[in-house]
Amino acid sequence: MSALHAARVNLCGYNVLITSPEDVKKIITNRIQNREGARVLTLNLEHISRSQSDKDFHHLTTSADLICADGMPIVWAGNALTSRHNKIVRCTGVDLVADMITDESTTTYGIIGGVDPQKALHKLKANPKRLKYLNNGIIDADEDSIEELIDDLKITNPDVVFIALGVNKADCIAHHIACVMPHIIIVCVGGSFEFLAGLTNRAPKWMQVSGLEWLHRLCSEPKRLAKRYILQYPRGGLALIKFVVTHMLLKFCSDVN
Repeated sequence: MSALHAARVNLCGYNVLITSPEDVKKIITNRIQNREGARVLTLNLEHISRSQSDKDFHHLTTSADLICADGMPIVWAGNALTSRHNKIVRCTGVDLVADMITDESTTTYGIIGGVDPQKALHKLKANPKRLKYLNNGIIDADEDSIEELIDDLKITNPDVVFIALGVNKADCIAHHIACVMPHIIIVCVGGSFEFLAGLTNRAPKWMQVSGLEWLHRLCSEPKRLAKRYILQYPRGGLALIKFVVTHMLLKFCSDVN
């Protein structure tokens, strides 16, 4: 199937792209060239968990134009509902940012949030001329602050905006920007720049592919992440399991009949 017409699989209301990171980037590049714009969500268990109890958040995030699987549980759940020949490959926010920033075809971009994103750009040896907007100060999600951000973006007019803020705040700001500037690509990337700058260490590759990256991060930052990983994430995991099992049983019953 063409990268530009990638299929999707529904997971708890999120229509996740059944494709590879390379194809996700091709889709985004095509949209940049056609000035179509898109809100890009790199889906993980935190989104699933929050959406179980927050209908507004669920509506906000499920309405993203392009949703790719960031967490391995998302990959496993999605692939359990797809054919053996049509599989999801994990597409992390960190890798997507690095690929787009170092690829000259991405043209221009802006950054909102993040801890020392310029250090990350330096480590990536990014072309400084392509950075059209940077605001990594204190970012609020109130109406006046968002309007100020949008005014700045209208002046600088980047092709892509990376929002390096926490879940919910980033998605709220992305939604407002997309409503006013539908021609740009907006990607919520969380703490990606901290990883790219070397301020936070990524888990070893074997932990990433085995779904244990959360454990590495929990051990690295227990005070900040303990509540999220121990109390919030299990709810998202259970919701995914319930969703997949229910749909597999429905398919089995349909095939039997």
